Amino acid sequence: YGIYLAGSGNAILNSTLQENFFIDLNIPTGSPACQGNSIQNVTGSGGRPILLYNISHAGAVIQNKTVSELLVCGASNSIISNITIQGSDTLNNNIFYLVYSNNVTVSNINSSNNYWGIFISSYGDNNNLTNIIVNNNTQTGLSFTYANNNTINNVIANSNGYGVSLQLSYNNSFINITANNGTSGINFNSASGNIIINSSFQENTYPIFEISSSTVCNNSFQNIT
Repeated sequence: YGIYLAGSGNAILNSTLQENFFIDLNIPTGSPACQGNSIQNVTGSGGRPILLYNISHAGAVIQNKTVSELLVCGASNSIISNITIQGSDTLNNNIFYLVYSNNVTVSNINSSNNYWGIFISSYGDNNNLTNIIVNNNTQTGLSFTYANNNTINNVIANSNGYGVSLQLSYNNSFINITANNGTSGINFNSASGNIIINSSFQENTYPIFEISSSTVCNNSFQNIT
């Protein structure tokens, strides 16, 4: 990492964090500390900006940007649209983090050829994601950890490690998901009550649904190919 920002009340100003192997600016997703950090004029891989929206940006409108990395931590009730997350031009690095943020509307996002596509975690609940492209990411296209009651519609997540991954996440709805040509189309780990409708998980290396925990139960699948 360029910087691992673990504490709170920190500010990063007028800095360059570029061409780091995994992530230029990383945060601990299991801690709410990131809600109190800020950055200004930080350039990431590819010469594109890194943006961090914290709890002081709740209700923000974030749109029409191409960034190296996007971190949304505590900015609940925001609208995020027409965003491209593009890390290094030569490495698959960087990520779109959505953590400790609820009731966020996310639409028309492309986070491809990165280390991770979109990572929703730490009580990222009741969010609505529509028209998402997350292809060819090293790890997972669309990942949920401790994220519940989200609605996800129209996702293309091809050629990732996992297309979609759910860990300790419950009662999410997935509609029109395409996750082909990866290691696994969709993965459940201690995740239940999720609904997957009108989706395609084809030509993946391992079985379409890789169940990694005996506690998985009550997930529902309708019209799956």
